[in-house]
Amino acid sequence: VLACLYMEYFETELRSTLGNLQPSIWLRYIDDILLQWPYSIEDFYAFLGKLNLLEHLIKLKFEWETSDPAQTGCTKMPFLDLLINKSPEGLSFSIYRKPTATDLYTHFFSAHML
Repeated sequence: VLACLYMEYFETELRSTLGNLQPSIWLRYIDDILLQWPYSIEDFYAFLGKLNLLEHLIKLKFEWETSDPAQTGCTKMPFLDLLINKSPEGLSFSIYRKPTATDLYTHFFSAHML
C-alpha cells in the first residue's frame, strides 16, 4: 500500500515538471509502468533522465519492445503476466511466463512458514 501511495505522489510531481513532452500512454501497477513514447529517442532519454532526478531512491529502467522473428512487422513486449503483441492488424495478448518459471511448488507439509 505504501508503494502505491508513494508512486502516486511521484506521478503527481512528474506531471508538474514534464511540460509538453508526455507519454501518450502511461499505465502503472504498483511500480511497473507501461508507456508509449510518441517522440524521438533523444527526447525519451531526456525524459528518463528527468524521472530519475525526481527521487534519488527511485531509479527507473526501461525495456524496448522486441521484434518477433516468427512474424514480419510484429513486435512484442512483456508487461506483468501479459505478452503484448503488436502487428499491423492491431494488438493481441497472451500469457507471459518468465524464462525462470519452474512450476515447482513447496510441499504443504514442509517446514516452510505459510
